[in-house]
Amino acid sequence: MTSIASKVVNDLEKSGYRACITSVDRLCDLEAEYLSYTQRAVWKNSPHLRQHQFQFQPPPTLKNARSIITVAAPVAPVKLCFEYQGHYYPVDAPPLSTDFECDLDIVIGIIKKVISVTGYRLVEANVPTKLIASHAGLLENGLNNMGYITGLGSFLRLTAFFSDMPPCETMWGDHQICPTCRDCGACVEICPTDCLQP
Repeated sequence: MTSIASKVVNDLEKSGYRACITSVDRLCDLEAEYLSYTQRAVWKNSPHLRQHQFQFQPPPTLKNARSIITVAAPVAPVKLCFEYQGHYYPVDAPPLSTDFECDLDIVIGIIKKVISVTGYRLVEANVPTKLIASHAGLLENGLNNMGYITGLGSFLRLTAFFSDMPPCETMWGDHQICPTCRDCGACVEICPTDCLQP
């Protein structure tokens, strides 16, 4: 890693966050991969999935962006209980609350404190964060479509930023199901609707 990028990642981690920094040169491949997913029947039939509209290029305000900073923030689970065929199923679910806005302000402050010293800038990025985090090795994918990060589990929110800071030499692997998860099958066995397939 370059020293600035390394400091960004380390300072975020000291505050309880996890991050990866990748090159904007990955955006073309990410767009092609994302578009291939949108052609699947399951995608076309899902109003939730179809609503995603990402931008695969830096904004006009930072055309010379060189890196994408993807950050995972821990979130506290919310207790839910579902009833299905007379049985109750307790679930810990990640909240979609305004708490994340506070984290976002903290994350931006940490990053800007490091990069502004050298004149680098930062803008929010509307990119497929889970896909980037998976390829960069920040998270592992579960069979249940959840992302898992060591020390955070699946209770996390992802956000991303463009910066003109030089990127890290981050690994770039396949976006795939974690082998440990693939061999476990616990979520498949307990799923009351049989919607998960091994």
